[in-house]
Amino acid sequence: MSRWQLIICHYEAGSIETLINLVDRHGGITIIPYFATLNLGMEQQKNIHTFADQPVREISLVVNHTYPRLKLLRHVQEAIKNALPADENNKSKNIVNIY
Repeated sequence: MSRWQLIICHYEAGSIETLINLVDRHGGITIIPYFATLNLGMEQQKNIHTFADQPVREISLVVNHTYPRLKLLRHVQEAIKNALPADENNKSKNIVNIY
């Protein structure tokens, strides 16, 4: 076996913070959601590398055309939109209105 050996390790953590702490203490890499990077310290921010094509998450609200609570659904839609951080990543969000 050569001097350099590839070690593949699989670990499932209960939280994103656990993954961040493991990488901080023991090195290595992990993939975390964009929102989790917003709370990282300055030193941790220096270690962030992004994907060339940013992954996206789709949130869909689909109901039957006879759904009686459209007003409630519109409030849910607004709450979701308002919960997204106002930054460059959200300028191109594709939002289809409820009809």
